[in-house]
Amino acid sequence: MPEEAPLGSSNGAQLHLLPLPPHSSAKMVTSTSADGTLSVDLHHHRHPSSHSPSSPSSSTASSLCRIIVESLEILLRNRALFISITLFFAFPLCFLLSSLSVSSIPLRSKILRLEYLATVAPTHYESRQVWKESREVFLSLLQLKLLHLVPANSIALIAAISAVTAADSGRKRPVGFRSAIAAVRPAWARVAATAICVYAISWAYAGLPAAAAAVLAPGIGRSGVRVGIWVVGLAVEVYMMAVMGMALVVSIVERRSGWEAIRVGSDLLEGRRVCGWVLSGGMAAATGVIGWRMEEAAVEDVMTATWVERWWERAVVVGVYAAVVVWGFVVSTVFYREARKRHGIRDHEMEILEA
Repeated sequence: MPEEAPLGSSNGAQLHLLPLPPHSSAKMVTSTSADGTLSVDLHHHRHPSSHSPSSPSSSTASSLCRIIVESLEILLRNRALFISITLFFAFPLCFLLSSLSVSSIPLRSKILRLEYLATVAPTHYESRQVWKESREVFLSLLQLKLLHLVPANSIALIAAISAVTAADSGRKRPVGFRSAIAAVRPAWARVAATAICVYAISWAYAGLPAAAAAVLAPGIGRSGVRVGIWVVGLAVEVYMMAVMGMALVVSIVERRSGWEAIRVGSDLLEGRRVCGWVLSGGMAAATGVIGWRMEEAAVEDVMTATWVERWWERAVVVGVYAAVVVWGFVVSTVFYREARKRHGIRDHEMEILEA
């Protein structure tokens, strides 16, 4: 609660002024007791326009439309900046991920083939040899992923910080490319700490749906229960993605890091959980479809050896993927501002009521 500011006194009485939220009016009622003490009551009233009845679904739909429209306005207002971020950071990031998919297909296929051969081997000795070879191929695959993911995560960090900074600062005025890049140096450590916490939570949750299915629906005759567990697990995962995305924006904008940023991000989603879930699910679906198309194209290229001849098609898909990634950063930033605005107004009203 902000400190009260004494305006003046008379006969030992003090008058205190409290700020009022926007779209509100207040009627001040004063009374004087027998000992000369002046008491002040603020009766807070909302304008009719601020509490017009609306269903939760219509409120969520209007919020989604407003967020999407504002994100597109920011992109158009700063199109040169976001095109630069897409070309210099998002496109190389998506190209690395696409290259990883193409390079890992032969190794993944070999691992699956060796695992199958190990299960049908006639002797225990042969099975052990096949499993040993499978582990060696798996280590090669792990090394390949590390070679790609280390630079990919570094580029993703730069892309996220520059895009969120540009979206946050570019809501009212155009922002330069140097200004967006300058925000990377003071922010990268705390954003990296938050990203590590996000990966830890995601890794810990990854095995929970499968474990729940094994415990609650053992055997092969309870497919309906397994489908239900999968749907619930997917819904929870999408919500976790919304929280983690909000936490990364908090870490960039508010200079918080790690678990504190995740806690603040979760608190900001209060009252906007459905909206955050829909936005997160939409972005996950869009990137998932593009990623699936890239995977299918990579398999086709490996099978037919047509990567060189059809490179321009792959470049277009990677470019679309990069543009969607940057747009996702802008949408997350606009959603953060909407949630912060709502959260601030609610805290302001609570201070009036507690006074």
